[in-house]
Amino acid sequence: MGEENTLEELLTSTATENVAIPEITNIPKTTSNKKLILILSIIIATLLAVTITLGITLITGKNSNVNTPTPAATTEPKQKPTQPTKEQQAQIKKIIDAQHRLDAKDPRALGKVNAPIVIEAYTDFRCGHCAKYALEVEPKLKELIDNGTVRYEYNNLPVLGAESVLAAQASQAAANQNMFWEYHRALYENFATGNAEYTEASLIALAKKAGIKNIEKFKTDLNSENTVNAIKKELENGVSGLGFQGTPTFLIGYAYVPGVMEYEQIKEIVKTELKKKKDK
Repeated sequence: MGEENTLEELLTSTATENVAIPEITNIPKTTSNKKLILILSIIIATLLAVTITLGITLITGKNSNVNTPTPAATTEPKQKPTQPTKEQQAQIKKIIDAQHRLDAKDPRALGKVNAPIVIEAYTDFRCGHCAKYALEVEPKLKELIDNGTVRYEYNNLPVLGAESVLAAQASQAAANQNMFWEYHRALYENFATGNAEYTEASLIALAKKAGIKNIEKFKTDLNSENTVNAIKKELENGVSGLGFQGTPTFLIGYAYVPGVMEYEQIKEIVKTELKKKKDK
């Protein structure tokens, strides 16, 4: 067997299809990157095709790494999807399974470690669509977490620059005091004001506001070697390992879902993933 591919490489190796990409608005300004827009277009198009061939559920939403409207879909003929091999399907399953931490003491996870469906969320604290999801949709997941259906694990994917990386480090410093979820919400509420600025001073002030007790430890952990390396590792895993190019992105069971969703959409994906497990 040759080298294992990234999740994105496996998905894009199976098919291509022309689709329209949703228009992206009201997100933080980032440097224009035409290559990134092209890559994202290819990823979403091929994922739609893979939905048919692999039975992977996909809902396209709004994603943070594009800040210009995209043209309408072309009318060129669609290429028929290629059926993936059993080896490719096994690699996709292996890659997704490897993302699950399943640690009962994980301060950045909610729900039972033996829940039938694991949701991996990949977000950036300077992403407008991530903020909308975190403040409006994420709290509703409590229903699925509390009834034992879902295990929910958070992953930093700070793709929007140095301030995003620093905010991710701050969230890890909060997690070290079992205050991740309180700080996570405080970061997004702050971002939603429209004038958020992430500096060491502002992140420390926000830690005090969120109720973190040991501020000296928070200051030390913010830029500690362990924290810096942990965030760097998560970013490399998301971008280089999995091929993710924007936020938010989710793995719901074995469904690869780029873009923000409504709660009812998540429930439907969870329902589909549960049925797949039951049918095996």
